[in-house]
Amino acid sequence: MMDLFLEMDRILRPEGWVIFADKLGAIEMAQALAMQIHWEARVIDLDNGSDQRLLVCQKPFVKK
Repeated sequence: MMDLFLEMDRILRPEGWVIFADKLGAIEMAQALAMQIHWEARVIDLDNGSDQRLLVCQKPFVKK
């Protein structure tokens, strides 16, 4: 899964967004990976009584 995140990081423009929808366990793992590559990440509960969550990530703009 880390290979997938690294490829998205390569393709995604600075300040670009990625949204994942999955069950809580997968979202927590994806959030940990997003934090490792220094993306801003937050989990959103859908409030529909299910185990589904959204993970909203943004690649930051890095000044050199």
